[in-house]
Order: sequence, then C-alpha cells, then structure tokens
Amino acid sequence: MLFNSAEFLLMFLPAVLAVYYFLSHRAQNVFLVAASCFFYSCWDWRFLLPLLFTTSLDYVISRRMVAATLAGAPGFVAQPTQPAGGRAVR
Repeated sequence: MLFNSAEFLLMFLPAVLAVYYFLSHRAQNVFLVAASCFFYSCWDWRFLLPLLFTTSLDYVISRRMVAATLAGAPGFVAQPTQPAGGRAVR
C-alpha cells in the first residue's frame, strides 16, 4: 500500500480518521502508532521490527529526558540565553 494508492485514500485513511476522532488523546497516540505499524507492514513486513524498535527507543529516551528535566538535571532542555547586548530576545 502506498500513500498515493486508491486503497490508502479510499479505505485506510478514512478508517483511521474515523476511529481516531472517537478516541481520547492518549488512545489516539497509541492508535496512530498501531495504524502506522500496520501501514508499514502492508508495504514490507520486514520493516516492522526496526520500526517498533526505534519507536520504543524514542519513547524510553523521551520519558527519561522528561524525568531528568523535572529532577533538575541540566542539559536536556534548551534554556533561553541573552545576546551580547544584555536584552533577552523574544
């Protein structure tokens, strides 16, 4: 299935959108990951394992970054800096 195929435009996309708008925010995120995995596995199932691995890795790293930031660890979130003139740019 390709993005520009009739199968995608007439069946997959409307079905995903119909389900997506009836779910809560958290369920929408989980559903989109599942729909993406299904879409890519329809093209070539061999890409499913790397996709699941990188998705899981990104999720774990982002959770750790948030936890470290909330704990006060420096270096994860860009802090606004002042230019040489001393006035903050907005």
